[in-house]
Amino acid sequence: MPTHGIALFLHLLGALLWIGGTTALSVLGLGAQAENQEEHSIFRAIRRTLRWVATPGLLLVFIGGLAMVIPGWSAYRSMGWLHAKIGLALLLAGGHGIMLRRLRLMEEQKAKLPSGFFGLWAVLFAGGALLFLALALFRPF
Repeated sequence: MPTHGIALFLHLLGALLWIGGTTALSVLGLGAQAENQEEHSIFRAIRRTLRWVATPGLLLVFIGGLAMVIPGWSAYRSMGWLHAKIGLALLLAGGHGIMLRRLRLMEEQKAKLPSGFFGLWAVLFAGGALLFLALALFRPF
């Protein structure tokens, strides 16, 4: 079953790039905000890296996940843990979009980001990663 292996590889690589990248960039932004950096170049770099590293990772997560789920849907459709995992992925994908949009608006308008902006995203994405792992490994329902 090499197709499943390739799909799983793409799915996990995507998760590493998307969730790991977004969490790391959020922590970087949190540090820059903590030092009251008025320089927008760090936030521009964070937005570009999100767009060119984390966003392709997000796409790989969905492509790899769909490539695994669609052929075996008859078995997967009754697995609640998978539905929870897909729902969580959709919520975090929405958060990813919100984060990119907010950074773009900040860059265009030279506005400040809210003080807890990056801390919120770091916690949400790190917590999401832990939930993904728990759901995939323990399949609680």
